[in-house]
Parts: sequence; structure tokens; C-alpha cells
Amino acid sequence: MKYLLVFGLVFVIFWLWRSRRQSEAGSRKQTPTHPKPASLEKVTEIVACQVCHVHLPRHEALVGKHGLYCSGVHKQQAGD
Repeated sequence: MKYLLVFGLVFVIFWLWRSRRQSEAGSRKQTPTHPKPASLEKVTEIVACQVCHVHLPRHEALVGKHGLYCSGVHKQQAGD
């Protein structure tokens, strides 16, 4: 009888330990392990030159009266 009681106690402790471990593993799966890099969150707008239609980032384009241009020469050709 004594061995049956010890075996039952060991079984209950093992069962509690295992169920706690599984619940911790389940909570870890729900939270993201790696945050998104900041570089993926930034979006660069791409625009086309009004003369040659080359695509370039908006921050590199030259702004004129009639649109955006890739260079000063194209800006002059358009009459801006």
C-alpha cells in the first residue's frame, strides 16, 4: 500500500509539472519572438520623371511647376 501511495504522488507531481510546461509553451507561441525590423516598416514613395519616365524615390526627385524630375536638365527641358 505504501508503494502505491508513493507511485500515485509521483504521478500527480509529474502530471502537474507536465501540464504547467505545456501551458507555458502555449503562451510562448502566441507572443512573437522577433519584432519586425524598423527598416521594413518604412515605405519609400516612388515617382516617375515627367520627361524620361524614370522611376526614382520621391526624396531624390526635383520638384517643378509641372511635376517631378530626375535631373536639372529634364526640369529645364520641361520649361520649369
